[in-house]
Amino acid sequence: MIDRLIEFSLKNKFIIVMLWIEIAGWGLWAMLRAPIDAIPDLSDNQVIVFTDWQGRSPQEVEDQITYAGGAQSLTDALVRHLEDLGGQVETGREVTELPLSDIVLADITPRQLLRIAGSHLSTDYRKQLERFRYGPGAFKIDYALNAAIPWTARECLRAATLHIGGSLEEIAQAERTLSTNKPFVLLGQPSLFDSSRASSSRHTAWAYCHVPNGSAEDYTESIERQIVRFAPEFRDCILSRSVSRHSQGLRP
Repeated sequence: MIDRLIEFSLKNKFIIVMLWIEIAGWGLWAMLRAPIDAIPDLSDNQVIVFTDWQGRSPQEVEDQITYAGGAQSLTDALVRHLEDLGGQVETGREVTELPLSDIVLADITPRQLLRIAGSHLSTDYRKQLERFRYGPGAFKIDYALNAAIPWTARECLRAATLHIGGSLEEIAQAERTLSTNKPFVLLGQPSLFDSSRASSSRHTAWAYCHVPNGSAEDYTESIERQIVRFAPEFRDCILSRSVSRHSQGLRP
C-alpha cells in the first residue's frame, strides 16, 4: 500500500504538488477565519489532576492536591521568589503604554493589547486581534457558610469541586443558551479539605455559571436554585454572599 502511494507520487509530481498547495491554502484560510473564544474564569486558580493511586480513596487523593491556604499562597510564594531575584511587583496601576523593555509578557485580552500596544503591532496582527470574538462571561458568588453544604448525595462531600447540571442533555442546553432557567454551575467547597479557609465549624464555598458576554443580569437566584436541587437545605447554611459579575472584572 505504502509502496504504491510512493510510486504514484513519483509518477504524478504535478498532481501531488497541486494537492499540497490546495491543502496548505485551505489550512491557512481555516486558521485565519476560525473564531477564537475566551471564557473568563472568575473562580480560584485551579489545576485539574487525573491520577490513579492504588489502595487510596478519592478523599485521600483530594487531600494531597488541595493546597493549604488556597491559590493565593502559591502566588505569594512566586512573588517572594521574584523579589529574592531582584524583581518587583506593582499592582493597582493602569497600564496605558508598553514599558521600555526587550521582552513584555502581556496577560490581557486582545482589545486591551490593541489599546496599549496597537502602534507597535503589524497591520496583519492588529486585524487578527480586531477579529477576536469574546466568549461567554461569568457570574460568581462567594459564600460564607455556617456548615458544610448538606448534599443529598453524601459522596459530594468528598469532592473539592462539583459540576452541577443534572442530565447531560440539560448541561448541553444550559451552555448553549446561557439561560437563567437551569444554568450549568461549577461549585467549589475548599474548606472541606483546608481548614485555613474558614474559622472553626464554619465553611466557605464559591459557585459560578457562564452568562452572555457583557450581561449585567443577576444570576444569584438561578445558581442557588440549582444548588438547592441537590442540597435542599443549602440556603439555611448561608451566612453571607459576595457577588462578582463579569462586567465588574473585565473592561474592553
